[in-house]
Amino acid sequence: MTDRSETRETDLPASRAVDEPAPTDALAGAAPTPGDPDVELRTDISFLGRLLGQVLVEQGGEALFAAEEGLRGLAKTLRGGELDAEETTRLDAELAGAVEGMEASELVGVIRAFSVYFQLVNTAEQHHRVRRRRLRDAEREDAHRVQAESLAAAFAELTAREVPAERVREVLGKLAIELVMTAHPTEISRRTVLAKHMLVARCLDELDDAGRSPRERREVVDRLLEEITILWQTDAMRSAKPRVIDEVRRGLFFFQEVLYDAVGLVEEELERLLARHYPELEAPKAFLRFGSWAGGDQDGNPYVTPEVFRDALALHRELAVKLMRDRLRGLAESLGISIRLTGVSEELLASIATDEAAMPRTVADIGDRNAREPYRRKLSLMWERLDPAGELPYRDAAELVADLELIERSLAANRAGRVADRSVERIARQARIFALHLARLDMRQHSDRLHRAVAEWLGETPEGYGARTEEERSELLQGLLEAPEPPAGPDDPGVTSEIRRSFDALHEAVLEHGPAAAGTVIVSFTRQPSDLLAVQLLARGAGLYRPGPDGGASSDIDVVPLFESIDDLRRSPEVMRELFRLPAYMRNVEARGNRQVVMVGYSDSNKDGGYLTANWELFLAQERLVDICRLNRVTLTLFHGRGGTASRGGGSTYSAIMGGPVGSLDGRIRITEQGEVIFQKYGLAPIAERNLDSLAAAVLLRTLQEEEARGFTGRRRVWDEAMAELAETSLAHYRSLVHDDPDFIRYFLEASPIRELEMLHVGSRPARRSGSAGALRVEELRAIPWVFAWMQNRHLLPSWYGVGRALGDFIGRYRGGLAVLREMYAEWPWWRAVVDNCHMTVAKADMRIAHRYAALVSDPALRERIWGKVEGEFTATCAGLLAVVGRHELLADKPYLQRSIQLRNPYIDPIHYIQIRLLRALREAPEDAREELGHPLLLSVSGIAAGLRNTG
Repeated sequence: MTDRSETRETDLPASRAVDEPAPTDALAGAAPTPGDPDVELRTDISFLGRLLGQVLVEQGGEALFAAEEGLRGLAKTLRGGELDAEETTRLDAELAGAVEGMEASELVGVIRAFSVYFQLVNTAEQHHRVRRRRLRDAEREDAHRVQAESLAAAFAELTAREVPAERVREVLGKLAIELVMTAHPTEISRRTVLAKHMLVARCLDELDDAGRSPRERREVVDRLLEEITILWQTDAMRSAKPRVIDEVRRGLFFFQEVLYDAVGLVEEELERLLARHYPELEAPKAFLRFGSWAGGDQDGNPYVTPEVFRDALALHRELAVKLMRDRLRGLAESLGISIRLTGVSEELLASIATDEAAMPRTVADIGDRNAREPYRRKLSLMWERLDPAGELPYRDAAELVADLELIERSLAANRAGRVADRSVERIARQARIFALHLARLDMRQHSDRLHRAVAEWLGETPEGYGARTEEERSELLQGLLEAPEPPAGPDDPGVTSEIRRSFDALHEAVLEHGPAAAGTVIVSFTRQPSDLLAVQLLARGAGLYRPGPDGGASSDIDVVPLFESIDDLRRSPEVMRELFRLPAYMRNVEARGNRQVVMVGYSDSNKDGGYLTANWELFLAQERLVDICRLNRVTLTLFHGRGGTASRGGGSTYSAIMGGPVGSLDGRIRITEQGEVIFQKYGLAPIAERNLDSLAAAVLLRTLQEEEARGFTGRRRVWDEAMAELAETSLAHYRSLVHDDPDFIRYFLEASPIRELEMLHVGSRPARRSGSAGALRVEELRAIPWVFAWMQNRHLLPSWYGVGRALGDFIGRYRGGLAVLREMYAEWPWWRAVVDNCHMTVAKADMRIAHRYAALVSDPALRERIWGKVEGEFTATCAGLLAVVGRHELLADKPYLQRSIQLRNPYIDPIHYIQIRLLRALREAPEDAREELGHPLLLSVSGIAAGLRNTG
């Protein structure tokens, strides 16, 4: 954000108006080198930085601008060039001293300046991705090439390999991809701010249009200045903790703004590619669908009540109807086709007559309008039928789709096939994918709470019920499931009432909105078969599960185990094996089409056992779960609770799918999309389309690979031996610090802002699973705030601790150890993804900044002991990773990412120094002064998150 200036349209070289040459600072828009593919991005960043500088002076004055520039200059010098230890120490102290000497009001202004700057930079980067994609598409079209990791690339490969059409047909028939949006408890950006980011991106898009007149370009620049001014005057932090229903609306925001239109384009692309490469095949309908946890995730969130669950579904329905009505109205305005000029099918005319006979009030309102325009008349009737309180409301989305297909047939039969295939079919796709509910709303609950509900329902104390062995508990629940009637125990207030009302709400949802809108119950911390039997019993009490007299059953519920800890992942195959042996449980599986969804958790397994061990145990659990389901002739869908940083399963979804265990996909997958990842992947339509296209390509290609492998993994036995040893060493080293060292939790509490995060109004859910106000334990802390805090203090410890010891010991123990690890990296996609994600994370970590946070630990001996372990393991991890990838510098094989991190650091560093000052002051302040310090501290949290482009 260097060099502010007045913006003049007359100085526009290419696409941006500024009145000074490009500054020398690279992140603010360095003078590009010849052939630089990111010249437009640097121009955009320079341009936006100058506009922000102008707004900054207008809003905060010259002094604020000077303070911000002074800190940035010091940080840049500290990061630049080869400095010796003495010079580094001097500059570090000078930067810290500059921060210490600032007034509180200056601190807030500086934090906000850098924060808004990062928001603009992030938006420019998103827009540049769109721009580069358009350019590459044009280049590839000319050169007859395709983009990597895309459906086009997948079909080019299938054609080159001469894969038979019949095999492709089989895979397409199984294709079922579901993305589940979650309410992220550490998501920073408000919906108001996200909307501004979209507006800024649209302005940049308009300025890319060289055909715009000077007046039009000036208008866009003025609009940008206006939006930046509003951003500056908009509080980035919420004034109150968001309600669950606010999180529901935030998730729906992406459906309304982007996803509703973007998803259909992926289906269109698949149809286009099939027509070109396999014209005898048809594309599957609605193979991409969505789910949501916002409003249904009750695990540890007391605010997700049965009433909220109902309200969330009502909002889903309301938006789905609004979006469909908007499309139908637009289509009606377009289809002014007259029977005076062309024919129309008798089927369509009969349909109109049938509707009109059942809708006299609507017909009276319409009158004779569009009497000779049957398509408009039919669409008007359809618009009215979307009113659930109307004369003839649609019973389900299938009726709506049938009407759209009827219109398509009539158009196709009367020389308007292209209208049917394009405009009408696009809306039909939306109706099939989103129906009248947009996304399936899952319900999630902790296994312990479900058992407590059953105990109270049966009139038992939790202690008495819990004293039963697993065998006794399982036998009790099976008996109740097979009894002629469900138990009629007391309906006392308390947990039972809340949870039983939740199941009642779920049953009502299925009846009102349809079985596609709800009916999935996820059991957090599944440890034993009785955890799922408890859900099934509660479902029976609500009428969701209905055993029949002939030994069969009907069911509206999918019971989904969630295996999260290392031990639970290891036990998961045995838990499922035992469940499939139980007739009572299998009746529900059979009623659901012999299908079973199993969820595996990346966040808690990482917190429990560290990055390397968690990834390996997840891999092994998936392999064994596939085998158990296959032996029992049960169709398995794996549900991956991944997203965000590497410690929570983040990274390239394409790479993760292509490197997954053989047989674990089979055309079906469920994946969570979490927090800041949602905006990064689905904030702009072209990026959303690209991500969805890449996801579909990975599932298609990997399923074909699995079939070709015929169950053989292709892994060498020595790789499994190596991984078993690496995981064991990493687990022991990680747990020795995180779980076994009694002083570690104190280090974490004092060296990070974890306690202060509870003041941050970013999510409706508490940071702890238990609501106790006592001493914090690692086990009870939610995984996402855990990762969030380590990101803020630049340790990023969950993403790498234990990796260095494991790699170092293995390489040192075996003369051929390094060669095997390099062989794995070259030939095993799963291991390559694990290494690359860890490599990226350690590049984002920063031990100089981390050491400043460590200085907040009050006990010098404790501080130095724990810090020594952290720093030593970090050094070992960097050395081990570089040895495996064969490089001498972090991210040397990914120069763009390396440069992005290097260029962002001087802008993030001052916020870190400010946050450390504020943490120290807040912890020393009396209670009545804490609120005044809390606001700037939380602004610093937001700024660091925006700068690193990660929260948790």
